[in-house]
Amino acid sequence: MAELAYADYIELLKNPNNQRLLRSIRFAEGTERKGYDSYRVMFGGGLAPNLTKHPDTVVRGGRVNSAAAGAYQFMPGTWQAAMNRLGPENFPVGRQFNPEAQDVVALSLARQRLLPLGGLAALNKAGITPEISNALAPEWASFPTFSGQSYYPNQSVKKLSGIQAAFGGAEPLTGPPPLAPTTAPATEQFEAARRRQEYLDNYARYSYQAPLIDPEDYRQIGAPKVKESVQKGNQFAGDVVDAIKASIIGSVLSGTPIDAMSSINEGINYALPRTALRGLLQ
Repeated sequence: MAELAYADYIELLKNPNNQRLLRSIRFAEGTERKGYDSYRVMFGGGLAPNLTKHPDTVVRGGRVNSAAAGAYQFMPGTWQAAMNRLGPENFPVGRQFNPEAQDVVALSLARQRLLPLGGLAALNKAGITPEISNALAPEWASFPTFSGQSYYPNQSVKKLSGIQAAFGGAEPLTGPPPLAPTTAPATEQFEAARRRQEYLDNYARYSYQAPLIDPEDYRQIGAPKVKESVQKGNQFAGDVVDAIKASIIGSVLSGTPIDAMSSINEGINYALPRTALRGLLQ
């Protein structure tokens, strides 16, 4: 079978069994958060600060180090290859790693693995059978092979019965609406979450515009340049306050519990380097 286009996979996402498969993968990979955060999960369970692009960051674990990220734990090389294959124009700069794109790429990878069994249509017969799990095991280490073990050494694996239960569960089939525009209108809750993410994405990009300046740099470039950076730092600190507000408002509108400390920490993590700038001129 020939490779499908990005738009073809958007249509395939409407198939309930394909959504069940994606849910099963999130369950097996341990990324299911029942919403937007599922798409931010990095290896080890931490969350990426944004979905502008694949974080491409190695996280050191006990026995395994990995740069896997997203709802379906894509490795950087796998993600880049998928973007090239499906068309870079479908992965807008600034939101390449958005939920819709992750769903599409995961479905395309699953389809490729299942081609010998008849493609995604194989799911319509009996759900996730041992044959289907074995076929997906090289793509997702958490899926058991016929032996019941992971395809890869030193990798944890889920029981097939658990994956099958996730496939047939009664929970909602889809994650949050994607960041990329679709034909379906965004819900009020997701729009609030999107605005919050946009705030934080902007601040993350801003952090590279006002870098930390140490005393040696101060002597070399002079006070005027440092003052300019300090002004940017002050601006940024004001933005962090807005980011904290946006985080809390987003939680309220989306109906999720407010994690005030997490919101404050996000702002502080962005603002700390700026504090050192102001201290240089005191």
